[in-house]
Amino acid sequence: MPLARAGYAAGTDGRRLLIAGGTYWENGRKIWSGRTGWYDPARDAWQPGPSLPFLLGDAACASFEGRVYVFGGGAGGGVTGGALVLQDGTWRALPEWSLPAPRLYPVAAVLDRRVYLVGGLPAAGDYAHAAATVWSRSLDGQDGWRAHAPVPGPGRAHFGLAAWRGRLYLFGGMTETGGRFVNLSGALEYDPAGDRWRELPGAPVARRAWWAAPWRSRILLLGGYSQDFSDEVYAFDPQSGRYTLAGKLPRPVADARFVPVRGQLLTAGGESGMKIRAPWTWTGRAGATATVVAFGDSVPAGARPGLVAPEQAYPAQLQSLLGVKVINAGVGGNDTTHLLARLDRDVLSHRPDAVVLMVGLNDAAYVDPGPVARLSPRVPPEAFRRNLAALAQRIRQAGARVLLVTPNPMTRAYAYGRFGYYATHDINASLEQHRAAMLAAARDLRCPLVDLYAAWQDRRDLDRLLVDGIHPGVEGHARIADLLLPAVEELLP
Repeated sequence: MPLARAGYAAGTDGRRLLIAGGTYWENGRKIWSGRTGWYDPARDAWQPGPSLPFLLGDAACASFEGRVYVFGGGAGGGVTGGALVLQDGTWRALPEWSLPAPRLYPVAAVLDRRVYLVGGLPAAGDYAHAAATVWSRSLDGQDGWRAHAPVPGPGRAHFGLAAWRGRLYLFGGMTETGGRFVNLSGALEYDPAGDRWRELPGAPVARRAWWAAPWRSRILLLGGYSQDFSDEVYAFDPQSGRYTLAGKLPRPVADARFVPVRGQLLTAGGESGMKIRAPWTWTGRAGATATVVAFGDSVPAGARPGLVAPEQAYPAQLQSLLGVKVINAGVGGNDTTHLLARLDRDVLSHRPDAVVLMVGLNDAAYVDPGPVARLSPRVPPEAFRRNLAALAQRIRQAGARVLLVTPNPMTRAYAYGRFGYYATHDINASLEQHRAAMLAAARDLRCPLVDLYAAWQDRRDLDRLLVDGIHPGVEGHARIADLLLPAVEELLP
């Protein structure tokens, strides 16, 4: 790390780790920084980022759609309630996003397109009045800060906070009692729908200054401080309420932020001793124990001679990003009737943990090879919906989880784009009906879904993403992998 720091804000643009501000010690004096840096795991290299507008440490940070937000924090004994955003390489103040009150050491998490800001100190060193406040606001800019049910129990600071599957989870921290600091082991879950907290089984250790990070079906609790600095990593299972010791960090560290970035956890800095800043940069992955099948038509099949190599198709890219086995079970020309016929052989025989089901282009087709014009789609929308339900149910019965993915839109560059039905209708008219059928199937099945069609529908560069008006090229497959990554991670054990 170019300048070892703790108390920094950490975020991501989707591909890199950002470290902004923070503090370090020099000749017995604490120094606040406005320096920022990007770590690129693909190149294993640091590069300078745009400096903060002022010196800042101990602020909350949230990443959303390539933007990095910073809230509160302070420097030299002062505390702020200001807000900043890093977008397009430039920091910008957000006066309309200022916090309801100044906060030092608040913690932020993003949940359902809202940022939640929990706790913090109203003044430097004032642990006796550690706040229990919970505030949230839309990251789409549609409202101001809202107050929610406060964190129950003693006022605490330096706790771990993570958003996972629609809820917030808070772990440990510390409180001031009788003029001394006491580490906590308690854990809490917040349900935004009911605006209420409930107590969870406590962590195996009382610990502060650790970091909570969602990771697939668990929440990891990393490092921290009890009687000494820790290298332990605990995994909490929200469904069972159980904790397991999941591994160890390379060295003991506290107050380090761990940020999920494209299938890895990235971190840098933190504290490795009293008044000692850790100089290391680490990347972490889970063990490759899961199997995913990418099931569908020519889009997951991916490879197109001279245009897309097998390793450039999105299933291969997901395998690299996730560090798990991803089997490509895409076959060109397939619709849902073909998938039902080969489900056992090509999918269930692999005993997958998860199946990514992307299909619909051929079901919606108004043309047969030749070309031969059709008067109706190959598989009408209602039959398509029933086939999806049958596929999902059989996959679930085999013990795997299912992710539905709507097909990508087409353009007039499609070879049959001016033939038959397509000559008199919008190129995507039939496809939109099948997309609606898949959305309905996902609701009926309570099945997770990624809407690739909607994500690409209004793209001005769609002609660049599709090599022939229907099939993604290299960049298109990379975009699909990035879009699917967080949803597939959610399915993995």
